[in-house]
Amino acid sequence: MCILLLAWAPYILAAFPGALCIDSQTQLNQVFGYSPYSLHHPMLHTLLMGSCVKFGSSVLGSANIGLFLYIFLQALFLSFALAFTIWAMCFKKVHRTWAYCVLVFYCVTPLFGYYASLAIKDTPFISAFVLFFTCFVLLWEGAPLKGLPLLFFLSSVLVCQFRNNGIYLIGFVLLLFTLLFTKHRLWHKYVKALFAPLVLAIAVHLLINTTIAFFFHPLEGYSREMLSIFMQQTARYVSTYGYDITAEELTVLEDIFGDVDAVVANYNPHLSDPVKNMFKADASVSEIWNYLKVWFMQFWRHPDADFEAFFHGAYGWFYPF
Repeated sequence: MCILLLAWAPYILAAFPGALCIDSQTQLNQVFGYSPYSLHHPMLHTLLMGSCVKFGSSVLGSANIGLFLYIFLQALFLSFALAFTIWAMCFKKVHRTWAYCVLVFYCVTPLFGYYASLAIKDTPFISAFVLFFTCFVLLWEGAPLKGLPLLFFLSSVLVCQFRNNGIYLIGFVLLLFTLLFTKHRLWHKYVKALFAPLVLAIAVHLLINTTIAFFFHPLEGYSREMLSIFMQQTARYVSTYGYDITAEELTVLEDIFGDVDAVVANYNPHLSDPVKNMFKADASVSEIWNYLKVWFMQFWRHPDADFEAFFHGAYGWFYPF
């Protein structure tokens, strides 16, 4: 953790007191009363970041110090999660050369230092997901570590809390686990190690959300937030294969996005917000379902457009320069 924090220090210090994006500014506006609370962003993250800034402003006399406190806590969490993966490699007797290679990758890839210094929900979410995935692997392989189920449970809760679509990830893993392994000869062992923590995590997540809703009365978010990847793929498709869109598909797309030509003009390969903001905010379930059917038919015809759109938005995780 210390090595990682030292490697990221130039990013954190250069961005002092911390880099803010549109999302984090919106969240701080909610905490300071300039706009109502909203479920557009995860409420736990909004309250955590906002509380740090408020503490700095009211107690320490500087909102900047409060923001830097949050950045430091966030960087600690990220460094712990990544260090835990290296510890897991050593625990599994992976040759230390590979562990050192992973450590160097975490240190020199600019993305990690950038995320450590950016006040955004993605950073704690990634940290929680890395812990969740690593714990899952260790528990599945029967690692005899007493505190591992507890860490697995906590990371599962945080995966749900730090992104609005995190609950779908945990729910999918739980469903897959139930369907594939209920007849496994070691099912009883896995129920205690994996199944029970996942079920309990979902229950705690719902309890936290209910409590937050009772005290803060946040406005509902938009369903389009969970469809940003699909929308980017659609934008890429109409930009590349616009000639191959049927009249029925065009009708559905226009009902959801409005002007399809504007979708092409707003498409940014590296950022989904321009196209996402065109998506019909009050789209009904049937409209969304019709859109997803169009997406599937287009994916079936030209899957290359979908893969290109996805990796254009995610290449930073794989490309160290």
